[in-house]
Amino acid sequence: MFTTFFFKLFTAVHFSSQKFFLSFARYFFKKKLNTTKADLIIQVANGTGITKLETEAIIDGFIETIKETLIRGNNIEIRGFGSFKVVLRKPRIGRNPKTGVAVPIDENYTPFFKVSKEFKTAVNSGLMKKIKKVNR
Repeated sequence: MFTTFFFKLFTAVHFSSQKFFLSFARYFFKKKLNTTKADLIIQVANGTGITKLETEAIIDGFIETIKETLIRGNNIEIRGFGSFKVVLRKPRIGRNPKTGVAVPIDENYTPFFKVSKEFKTAVNSGLMKKIKKVNR
């Protein structure tokens, strides 16, 4: 895959500044490796052996169930992944970034996702392993 090529290429090249490499890697990962819903459907379909159409229906159903549950005001907890809840944000004064004029912002309900400790640790250790491989 392209990411393997990327890491092999840059492990062969010596960077005089580790800071430069890390900023370049952060830019590369933010801009190039976003997974879309279509990518997710393909990955799940390949991993489970069910069709893409069935997988799409399952993922759409999952997302709709989360939305409907939050609309009813209930929280969702998926152990090992995270929890969804709705948070009431108080009214406040914002600023128009172009003009600097104060703009009142009404109170509103905002969906909030909190990552579980296990999930956060797994992502962190996985990315740290990739960075350590590249720095060798």
